[in-house]
Amino acid sequence: MVPTQDVQSNRAIQHKCPGRLARRSAIAVCLISLVAGCGENTPEKPPTVPVKGRVTYKGSPLTGGDVTFAPSGGGVDRRAGSGPIQSDGTFVISSYQSGDGVEAGEYKVFFNPAPPNPDAKSAPVKNPIPEKYRSAKTTPITEVVAEGDANSVVEYKLDE
Repeated sequence: MVPTQDVQSNRAIQHKCPGRLARRSAIAVCLISLVAGCGENTPEKPPTVPVKGRVTYKGSPLTGGDVTFAPSGGGVDRRAGSGPIQSDGTFVISSYQSGDGVEAGEYKVFFNPAPPNPDAKSAPVKNPIPEKYRSAKTTPITEVVAEGDANSVVEYKLDE
């Protein structure tokens, strides 16, 4: 808008462009439509089955690291799930949100060691998890999670 002087009243007036208001309104409508449409195209989270359990090695609980459920068999487009191993060897698996579990299906279960503590003043502790359990390709553990398994607790007893 360009201010000009009104010769008769000696005050500033605005020249209004009728197309400007129409353009601004059209832009506002487009932006509102885009924002409103964003939620409609978001895929819903598939149903999940809670998975919790305990892992031991040579009879003693693992005290750190992570458990991962990697999809295997049919339907490998499912999301993997993982969870930290607590000091008593227990874990809870999450895939979309904390503690929600994984989608029903078949999974390869493997265990990642806890990262070394950079502040530790002593020599690094040997990783207690045998190599064969550290990868989806080498782990011998397969778990089938079924829709009705919501209250089950899995137990993994690792050996050499």
